[in-house]
Amino acid sequence: MAGCFLDRPEEVVVVTGGSGGIGEALVRALEKRGAAVAIIDLAVPGFELGKNTRFFECNVGSWEAVKQAQEKIIRTILSTPEASLCRTFDFNVLGVPFCIKAFLPSVIARDHGHIAVMSSIKAFMTATRAVDYAASKAAVTSLVEGLQTELVHEHENPRVKVSAIFPAVVSTDMAGAIGEGMDGFMLPTLRPEAVARRVLEVLESGSRYACTLFGGIHCAPG
Repeated sequence: MAGCFLDRPEEVVVVTGGSGGIGEALVRALEKRGAAVAIIDLAVPGFELGKNTRFFECNVGSWEAVKQAQEKIIRTILSTPEASLCRTFDFNVLGVPFCIKAFLPSVIARDHGHIAVMSSIKAFMTATRAVDYAASKAAVTSLVEGLQTELVHEHENPRVKVSAIFPAVVSTDMAGAIGEGMDGFMLPTLRPEAVARRVLEVLESGSRYACTLFGGIHCAPG
């Protein structure tokens, strides 16, 4: 019988009462193993959490509170509300072509410009608890690739550039809202300022780029 792979980030260890006592000791031991840990407790931990540990305030004596904590920790495509799915695709998928359709004609007419589209590394690395988000970013990536081709072959305008940015986990409020709060287990967290700086560099370069941003940054001409 195979045991638990505690050093695998996709396996989250939920520790009830992990803010102190035996629970705290267990959390610290798990952190040393490199495990991804979710603490659910009413008390706030009095110790510094490891990089792969998250705290969720929860009264385990309440079924509703436990269910709410579980939904935050384990978010699957089947448990995602329909309204949330629609909102994700409205913003991430429809929003991009709408904005491009509004502004691109004038950019083409000037024969000069650069469109930078914010995608996500999840377009290539779909993780549990973010399937809808990953699918929306994959759609955006296909849109960028198609737009690059159309600019050259349909509009005969290769001087207008289109770049795609693929950051990993970024410490923003939106990341938590879409269920990415546990992703620090898998990838290092980026600051928004670091992503913004790279976008500026891409715009100033005059070339098309596909940029993947992890703890470091790798960019390749498109």
